[in-house]
Order: sequence, then C-alpha cells, then structure tokens
Amino acid sequence: MSEKENYVEQKEIEENVSKFDNTDSSNLRPKDYQLPSLGEEFIDRINEIQKQFIASVQPIIDLRRELIEPITEMQKQISEALRPFTQIKEAINQLTAPLKGIDWDALSKVAAERLKEIDTFLKEQEDNLWCIDVDLLDAIENEEVINYAECIDSKLDEYVLEITSDPIYELHVSLIKETYGAYRAGYYKLCTFPLFSTFEHIVASWYEGNITEEEIAVNLKPKQKRLYYKIQKLTNEENGQEGFIKVFAQSVLRMYEKTFVSIPEQLNKELNRNSITHGFHDYDSITQEDVLKLFQLLKAALILKYVSPKDFIE
Repeated sequence: MSEKENYVEQKEIEENVSKFDNTDSSNLRPKDYQLPSLGEEFIDRINEIQKQFIASVQPIIDLRRELIEPITEMQKQISEALRPFTQIKEAINQLTAPLKGIDWDALSKVAAERLKEIDTFLKEQEDNLWCIDVDLLDAIENEEVINYAECIDSKLDEYVLEITSDPIYELHVSLIKETYGAYRAGYYKLCTFPLFSTFEHIVASWYEGNITEEEIAVNLKPKQKRLYYKIQKLTNEENGQEGFIKVFAQSVLRMYEKTFVSIPEQLNKELNRNSITHGFHDYDSITQEDVLKLFQLLKAALILKYVSPKDFIE
C-alpha cells in the first residue's frame, strides 16, 4: 500500500472516532427503552434484610444503654454527694490565706516574728504531709524528736486515748480503736479509709458550726487552759495566744486542701483521700509512715475546737 493510501485510511479512522466521541449516549438506546424496575419481591427482601440487621444489633444497643445510663446516673449522684465538700474546700481555701485573721496589734515584735517562724516551719512539714501540732512542735524544739514516725509510733496508744476521749471524735471512737488495732496488725492500707473519713467529717462539722465555741466553753474548759499554757510557752508572752492557735488551725485546714485534691491522671502514690476512696491509687505504696501521718493529723485537728471560720475573717 502506498503512503498516500495509508494517509487516507488513517484520516478516515480519526474521523470515525471523533464522530463516536461526540455522540449522545442516549441516542444509542431505542426510543422506547426503559430502565428495568425493581420487583416488589426484591424490595421486600431488602426491607427484610434491614429488619434482620436492626434486630441483630438491638441487643448491643440495649446493653450499651443499660451500662451507660446507670454510670451516668451514678456520676450525677457522686457529683451531688461531693458538692458540699467541694464547697467546703473552696471556702477553706479562703480561710488559709497566709496568716489571715491574725491580730497583729496584740503581738509584740518578738511574738510576731516567732509566729511567722512557726508558720514557715509548719508549711515546710506540710510539704511532706506532716501536720505538726503544739505538742510535737514542743518536742521537736526541745530536741526530743529526731524521727517523726518513730516518735508517734512509740506514743500512738497515748494518741488514740487522747483522740477517742475528746467529744469531737465521739462518733468515731470504735472506728478509731479498730483502726488502731489494724495498724498494730500491719494492715496499713485498711487504716487509710477510716482515718480519712473521720478527718473529713470533723472538718465538715467544724465548717458547718457543729463544733462550736459554746460547747467547748462548757465541756472542755480545763483543756482549753492547758492549750493556752502550751501556746504561751511557745510565744513567751501572756497575750496573743489566739494568733498562734490560728496558725496551727490553718495548718490543719491546709492539710485538708492537700489531701483532698482531685484524682490525678496517673496512678497516685501520695496520700490522697479521693484516689484512695475511689479506687485509682497505688495501694501497695501505702506505708506505715503514711498511716502515722493520718493519726497525727487527727490529733492536730483537735485545735479546731478553739477557733471557728469567722475567726479567720478580717
């Protein structure tokens, strides 16, 4: 075939392809062509498959509802139950402002410096979750105490007797005594629950005014005098004991703030009422010393009898 003939044939092919590309596809179907309709039997089958699928997943949906709704309701109940304590914690935060409510005019310059010195020392011990009371501070300053845990352990029977003999712990006498027994048996993990719950109740009762000055004045007058004498030894002054009592009371309230914080994201190893109570805690990390810190905290909380929230309002 000559080159001319090849050229002519190639052009014809290109023209035919071009015509086909520009052709409306609808013109390729006959004019009376109709798309096939789905039969009723086919549609019924599709509907039946849908019903069967819904029926198969419905138990999963119901189970999810049964699991989620109680949890949601429980979360609401827990939130409602914790609301009073959340409010108390927020209020206590206002009461623990540095040296708030101190009558500085009632103190000499020496006493004021001594007060600040004690306040600083108490805060340093709080960093390790030790709440120092008047008795322990006196022993520390007299160099009678080297190791806090050993000292408290050796006197724990005296601690328990003093705590359970005090009216503010009247509701918890048997609980504290049984906790003391658990401590001596080495069940340190079990000790944290009752000690935290006792401390929580005392702070809440104090904040709500159930531990009042009037009740103390009637029932605890001798102990009150003894406390003032101890404070007087620390201050070397006859006046201004109220300011020092407030410093020790604020230390107790700060410990409430430190140990009742929100549950951390990571497994917690420090004393924390919320993580211990709600199950997200490294319980194997709880030691004998941790329990002694809580017994010391209950003893230190006895000072709340001598002040009220209004005493911290300037």
